[in-house]
Amino acid sequence: MWIEDGTFQKRSVLTVSPEVLNRHDYTCIIQHSSLEEEMVLQVSDNRVLSEHTVRAPIPAIMHVAVALYKLGSCAECRVISNQFGIHKSTVKKFVYLFCKGMIQSPIKQLIKVPNEVETLELVRRFEAISRIPQIMGLIDGTHIPVLPTTDGYRDCVNRKGWPSYVLQGVVDDKGCCKMPGSAHDATVLHQSELFQKAHLLPKGVKNIEGEEVRLLVVGDPAYPSLDWLIKGYTNSPNVTPEQESFNVYLSSLRASYFPQDHTGEHIAEALQDALTSWKLNLTALVAITTDNRAKVVKAVQLNSWMRMQCFGHRLHLAIGHGMDDARITRAISLFKKVVSTFSYSWRKRRELAEVQMQLGLPSHQLITETTTRWGSRLLMIERVLEHERALSKVLSADMMIGEEYGTLSCVRPVLHLFNTSLLAPGEEDGELCKSIKTSIVNYLNNRYADPSTSDFLDIASFVDPQFRAKYIQSEKTDSLKQSCFGGRVSAQLSEQMFV
Repeated sequence: MWIEDGTFQKRSVLTVSPEVLNRHDYTCIIQHSSLEEEMVLQVSDNRVLSEHTVRAPIPAIMHVAVALYKLGSCAECRVISNQFGIHKSTVKKFVYLFCKGMIQSPIKQLIKVPNEVETLELVRRFEAISRIPQIMGLIDGTHIPVLPTTDGYRDCVNRKGWPSYVLQGVVDDKGCCKMPGSAHDATVLHQSELFQKAHLLPKGVKNIEGEEVRLLVVGDPAYPSLDWLIKGYTNSPNVTPEQESFNVYLSSLRASYFPQDHTGEHIAEALQDALTSWKLNLTALVAITTDNRAKVVKAVQLNSWMRMQCFGHRLHLAIGHGMDDARITRAISLFKKVVSTFSYSWRKRRELAEVQMQLGLPSHQLITETTTRWGSRLLMIERVLEHERALSKVLSADMMIGEEYGTLSCVRPVLHLFNTSLLAPGEEDGELCKSIKTSIVNYLNNRYADPSTSDFLDIASFVDPQFRAKYIQSEKTDSLKQSCFGGRVSAQLSEQMFV
């Protein structure tokens, strides 16, 4: 059977006797614009028509269409049978025969290790993207949803909480083994044919700064480091700037090379190039799902495509608008302040880890809300509430040792040091230096010259055991004692703090 395109086919029906059928082997040759070369399928005896056929056969193009529809949509056989006007058992048979035929012949032609010439071209393209030499492929996996049996359900549940099989593959810059979804990436690799036949991969050794470097495959941190597999450095406080820079270059391999400015016109052109490289028919595109970025919307309009906004993105925006309330905003602001306090202080993170261990809590880091990461606000709140006791203990202890940090009580002593020594003009200072020092001191003195502000700074310094009356004028000491120990200071502090 020779198929010219998706709408026209040339059908040839061969009728033979059982004796002739037993003496010969038959093949079906398929030619199509989407195939780089013709596809040859072995035809089993149950696919060859005998002289007792009572109806016209179902075209081979429908065999393929039914199988692709089933594999792509995961729809029920009953639904697909209604779509194509065939029995549901026929749908199951077509899917089985298609998968069996692909595994036996075409898949070995489509999925293969590149030859030497192809490998050198891959290395050149990868180096143009990341500036890292000797990279010939990227390895990773994806999860395929499945309906497992009751006995093996737990083994198939992946880290995202739903059952799946893992499909692992190595791809080029334009861009297998099946394991239960709970399997780790390293486990999938060790049980794959790729790992068993890794010695057959092209080596292409190249001398780089005196070191012999072979061709490498890039994997994520979940994979082990092998002589033919490279991965980035694990994120930790001990990562050096050079190692972090290497991780950035390595991560660029997993993104499409897009050197142009991200304008609507360039994005539209890149989308068309992507579809062309995947050998997809542009005229068959029904719709494209995007977010609401102005440049992406413009790109879709330039291509005259129908755009469907991502429902998840729209739902995320709706939740944000629904939470636009002063009470919620204040609560979220408090959560963010707590998280930022620990994010920017390694000392507090260390103290938090110690308290978590004392209280028997899991050693979890706090989560920062990220605008572009959906659900991160909820994760931030849940994590803070989970470790509320530990956070309270660390922060309360921090309040008791305030002398270790710069507080309001330090302002008066610092101003005194600026005026008397640090910024006082000296004999060795030039005119420009004296002018700068005088300008800084005058500016600060003027900002704190207000009587109420000055009195408040004196009180804050006076009640701090570190300073007491050391930096306060002697004529103000008696009045400060009367204010602090006469009961009027609390009202004054409250008024100053909440104005």
